[in-house]
Amino acid sequence: MVKLLQENNFDVKAPQSSIEDAAIAFLLKHFNGKPEPKKEEEPAYTVPVKRESNVKKNQEKKKAQEEMAKKAAEAEAAKKKAAIEEA
Repeated sequence: MVKLLQENNFDVKAPQSSIEDAAIAFLLKHFNGKPEPKKEEEPAYTVPVKRESNVKKNQEKKKAQEEMAKKAAEAEAAKKKAAIEEA
């Protein structure tokens, strides 16, 4: 690799030498046929994403709560009606 880089006008003196980005790109292109794509950096923070299963669970929970409230209201109405009929 040192010889290949030197033949292509890159300043490399020994295998332990550090090389520039251009030399790295050249080597990647030479051996792979194309340069390695740059990886995008991950953001320092991530925003939580609502998963469909969580949304569905929340909807089911809300529906169950609404049904319980409806039943409680019906029971309360039945008690009031019974109290009125007894009077």
